[in-house]
Amino acid sequence: MDMATAPLFSRRYVSWLIHWLGWGLLGYLLFFSQPFGSDIRLPHYFWVKQVIFFCLTVGTFYLNAQWMVPQLLLKEKTSQYIMALLSVILTVLIVLGLLG
Repeated sequence: MDMATAPLFSRRYVSWLIHWLGWGLLGYLLFFSQPFGSDIRLPHYFWVKQVIFFCLTVGTFYLNAQWMVPQLLLKEKTSQYIMALLSVILTVLIVLGLLG
């Protein structure tokens, strides 16, 4: 295979690359877009809550994408999917409510 036709990376990694870049952008917006140049000092608890929120967001996305959609929604178990989705949302809200 010559250099002109050789791919730079395998196509199977494109999905992973897109996910990493997307989560990296979201993480940047959550953590580094804060006004560091100003005199506002955010407490450490704020950063802990941001990390937990970010982890819950990533976990909820992959739970939905990898398990709930293939096992429930695509098998036409719509009511079970809606109930599972509502329970995940309620769990996330409870966890975030307990934090602050």
